[in-house]
Amino acid sequence: FVTLLLLAGGSARGDNRACMECHEDEDLVRELGGTGSVHVKAEIFGASVHSDMDCSDCHQDAILVDDEHTADLKMVRCAECHDGQAGLFEGSTHGRAAASGDPLAPSCSSCHGSHDIFKPVDRRSRTYRINIPAVCSSCHAEGHEVAVNRELGEEHPVETYSMSIHSRGVFKRGLLGAAVCSDCHGSHEVLPREDPRSRIHHDNIANTCASCHTE
Repeated sequence: FVTLLLLAGGSARGDNRACMECHEDEDLVRELGGTGSVHVKAEIFGASVHSDMDCSDCHQDAILVDDEHTADLKMVRCAECHDGQAGLFEGSTHGRAAASGDPLAPSCSSCHGSHDIFKPVDRRSRTYRINIPAVCSSCHAEGHEVAVNRELGEEHPVETYSMSIHSRGVFKRGLLGAAVCSDCHGSHEVLPREDPRSRIHHDNIANTCASCHTE
């Protein structure tokens, strides 16, 4: 039984090596619909939370034939492993926008990355506390395509946060316990303020604040 496990592990690593023979090339780009890079840094992926997985666990249609696979791969479905988080996301403002086909809607990789996903306690992670405002700013900052073309419910939210005591606590005083975006708005379950389930709904704000300011 142990021998079979070792053999299985060897074939898994071999699968990834076959992929990296092409994807380690820094100049590798998509063949269909644009020039987006499909370069993967082996050392980054090897340190990520998915380092013990085969590429084909996520890219299930990347079947090699004569050392090549179709260029038109399906989008990875994170929900196959992360169904709990996916369920929250589907019911959220972001999830509903994605389901409607909005090209500006975020996906899992918009916030978490793709081959460079690290645990939230890792400083390299996009969801490390001090990095969360920057992730949210990539859509919600003034002048960004989303902020310009979508009704976000509040004007200049990133700029307003940057002047707050919470932001000063994090970025000026190094207090990682000070509030970042997800503490008040949620993460996968972000909802508009008009929704009674929202953390920033009028009736819920006291409880949201009390999650930090218990006394």
